[in-house]
Formats: sequence, C-alpha cells, structure tokens
Amino acid sequence: MNTAVASKAELIRTINDRCRRHFLGCQVMVTPSVEELSDDEKAQLLQAVRTFDTFDVDNDPHREHDFGASQHRSRTCRRRSGLTKNPKKSQVGLEPAAIWTVY
Repeated sequence: MNTAVASKAELIRTINDRCRRHFLGCQVMVTPSVEELSDDEKAQLLQAVRTFDTFDVDNDPHREHDFGASQHRSRTCRRRSGLTKNPKKSQVGLEPAAIWTVY
C-alpha cells in the first residue's frame, strides 16, 4: 500500500475513533426517530455508538472506522461519518472535521 494512502487512512481512522468514542472534534447529529426516544434509551443508544469496536474487512474495507451498525434492543443502530475540511483551521495543519449521524 502507498505510504500516503496508509497515512490518510490512519488519519481518518484516528479522527473517526476520537469522534465515535468521545464525541470530540465533531458534530453528532441524530435523526428524528432517535430524538424521539426516551432519555434513557437515547443514552444507551449513544453509548452503543461510543463502545462499538467490531471493525473487520467486511464492514470496514478501507480501515477508516467510518461506519458501524449494531443491535440495541429491537433497533438496528447505524452511524456513519462524513469528513469535510474544517474551515476553522488554517491551510497549514488542515484537519478534517467529522460529522457523525446516528440513525
């Protein structure tokens, strides 16, 4: 694998892991169906997002940790990240900003 490609995947994976585990450095958006859950159910669902770590070649072929799906009670929880350039960063040290959507 090309070193530049490996480094890009590592950077994306690091950002996605930080966002998924700690909801730091990103925006977390939930769909209306998630928003309508009780506070307890919502907290449990978001905890399932934070603790998900079952990445493999089938669900993470690019090794970027940018998507996940798991069961929570009778609901399948899916989440994905979308990386965009962070407009608050200068051109030097530009870091992508992640938006995590839970649905």
